[in-house]
Amino acid sequence: MGVSFPIALRILFAAHAQLLTPVLQIIHRVIARFLIKQAKLKDSEAQMGAVTLIQRFGSAANLNIHLHCLVLDGVYRSEAGAPVFQQARAPSIEELHAVLAKIITRLMRLLTRQGYLIEEQGMRYLGEIDADCALTPLQAASCTYQIALGSRAGQKVLSLRSLPSTDERSTPGLCAKLHGISLHAAVRCGAGERKQLEHLCRYITRPAIANERLRRNGAGQVVLQLKSAYQDGTSHVVMSPLQFMQRLAALVPRPRLHLIRFHGVLAPHAKLRAAIVPAPAHSTTQHAAEHGHHAPARISWARLLKRVFDIDIELPELRRSLEDHRRHRGAAGDRENPRSSGTAHARAAAHTGPATRSVPSGLIRQPRAVLQSSRRWRSPRARPAAQPARDQPLKRIIKPKHPRKLEFFTLHDGDAGD
Repeated sequence: MGVSFPIALRILFAAHAQLLTPVLQIIHRVIARFLIKQAKLKDSEAQMGAVTLIQRFGSAANLNIHLHCLVLDGVYRSEAGAPVFQQARAPSIEELHAVLAKIITRLMRLLTRQGYLIEEQGMRYLGEIDADCALTPLQAASCTYQIALGSRAGQKVLSLRSLPSTDERSTPGLCAKLHGISLHAAVRCGAGERKQLEHLCRYITRPAIANERLRRNGAGQVVLQLKSAYQDGTSHVVMSPLQFMQRLAALVPRPRLHLIRFHGVLAPHAKLRAAIVPAPAHSTTQHAAEHGHHAPARISWARLLKRVFDIDIELPELRRSLEDHRRHRGAAGDRENPRSSGTAHARAAAHTGPATRSVPSGLIRQPRAVLQSSRRWRSPRARPAAQPARDQPLKRIIKPKHPRKLEFFTLHDGDAGD
């Protein structure tokens, strides 16, 4: 299931990422009640399950916040503590329009209640978006396919077009669209169609840009080929390196923003999750069999780099080049700082001598008589050395009231008895 939003809401969700959480709650509550009703059960008797991926990009590397939801086509009910799956009837196009209308109504109430949507004289419009964040102009320009910075700011990026196709695009049967918000529910995978399900999961978790569709022309511009041509014939987007970096910066999500959400019985703290979600298959290796334990189910970073970027860091040639690079950097550092190349014994011997300081015995015996204050002393670094002369002054630093000033004072052994 896919949910897309108009450009105004995309800019709003990009500037206020915290809105995505209540929006997802509204969408999944409406869908959960619809599935429970389709299964002819009550709300207290069953629960739905879903996984949502918040996707932030479009095919032209533009900012396009939309939702991809993997929803179970049924609900789970508990019988004697064991979960039982009950499949729901597929929705019709009229029922899908009714679900979307209910989602839009609740979404408008949420935005109005939180002050993002202003209603005056029977008309609703979005208020001004806070532009204090530096990314807001980049995000707004990326959503509207415009250039954010430079001499061409506000203009459209260069695009390459061909003759538009005369064939009319077929609209999926289970696809509803109201007020710029669309709900797509035409893709379905059966319980035994594991390859189709994996293909669908790879599609909704794909990166923003495919390397095979990105290149540079003779003028140094970045040419991005679209996955499928637009209705007006646009097949490529041409940008300067600075314009391309502007679009990449707009695609970066806010910190601590989870792009994968789990709902219903698939939520992390759901009571039925342990009985529904299968345990990961532990693969055993020869090393694990010898030591009597299983290998971890997670894929190592080396295998992930090879799988995603086709970079094999386990090759002997690459390993030797990395070791040569570290050795070269170490040798360069020794030439710049010859003192750092000495042994640890030689460096330790350089610190010993009469210049080393330590706290006199008078200060250790009566510490409260020296300074009647709640401030803490900064203890000196302990080094194996001889005691300094008793008439040698000891300089200490007291933490001042002002953080940018340091106050110095000098103590002698004779002051300890005052």
